[in-house]
Amino acid sequence: MIVNQDCPCNAQLALAFVSSFPEWFIGEEVLDGLMELVPSEFKPFFQKMEKCQELIHNERFRCYGEVSADGSHVMVLVTEFKHFITETEFWRKVEQVRIATNAHLWVIEESRNTDQNWRLQPDGTTKYEEGFAANHGRMERQVELSWRIEKLSYQQITELAGSMAAATQELWEASGICVS
Repeated sequence: MIVNQDCPCNAQLALAFVSSFPEWFIGEEVLDGLMELVPSEFKPFFQKMEKCQELIHNERFRCYGEVSADGSHVMVLVTEFKHFITETEFWRKVEQVRIATNAHLWVIEESRNTDQNWRLQPDGTTKYEEGFAANHGRMERQVELSWRIEKLSYQQITELAGSMAAATQELWEASGICVS
């Protein structure tokens, strides 16, 4: 039912990469949003990413991107969701939204839900009153819907975020993940 299209970027092969604000990388070097450390050939990319993040980086959306070895840029607007794999109606709606909005879908992770609680003894080493909630151990899936933005103006990016917020509202209310 879900079509995994993999991550739209490849940070390991990128010359420069921007993840969550202010995570900026050039190779192994971490710049943490410091524009004065960015080499001139990468400044336009980092400046546009910084502006995009200022415009739309919130709990609902973020943007990230890369400069590839061939000099091309990939920049994406993303929102994320996580729900139990067995919730087929939810995943059917995700797929409908993906198709309707021409989104790229990446299955970030499929894993068992951890919903466990306990108290520690005063010495801080021994657990007691350990318990598991009803959904502990159920398989869940985390996905990212993304849209390419490198060719869009700042106004178009802001408008896209607004229209994608409306298109994904029902999904967000059911299981949106804060991406800030």
